Amino acid sequence: MPLDTPNLCFSSVFAIVGFIGSATNLLVVLPNVRYLTRIVPSSFLVFWLCLFDSVAIVNGGIISASILAIGENDAVTCRLHAILSVFGNTSSILLCFGLALFRHLIVVHQTYLPKYFATFFVVGVVVFAALVSSLPFMMGSQEQTYKMRPCNVHCAPDWSQRDV
Repeated sequence: MPLDTPNLCFSSVFAIVGFIGSATNLLVVLPNVRYLTRIVPSSFLVFWLCLFDSVAIVNGGIISASILAIGENDAVTCRLHAILSVFGNTSSILLCFGLALFRHLIVVHQTYLPKYFATFFVVGVVVFAALVSSLPFMMGSQEQTYKMRPCNVHCAPDWSQRDV
């Protein structure tokens, strides 16, 4: 199914911006991989925030590029992209919260945060984001929950569902 002009334009722009955004995030991530054990806890969170942002951005860019190449996604591919989107975005939001919390504790309360605290926080974020993104599969309702949005440009949870 060919895309109409607005969807074609949006998909093209989103694919280009997605790949540029992921490249800039990876410019922060890749040089710091070898220093991961030596950086302070808030920088440790910034590293993982950039990494999970890259996951979400690359996923969106791949969706747009595949829409441009194929014209539409099948249901299985759509669910996979929606899971990655929910996982990446949930992780990013929680890591932003953690970064604000860490900086508040360090600056306002002048609390020392050990490295293991940041590591456990990141592990907790990953587990929680994985749980949230896989809930429809645990409940057996993934076919109705994750689907292509009406604009035909991205896959996402259908928040209008009332029977989860």
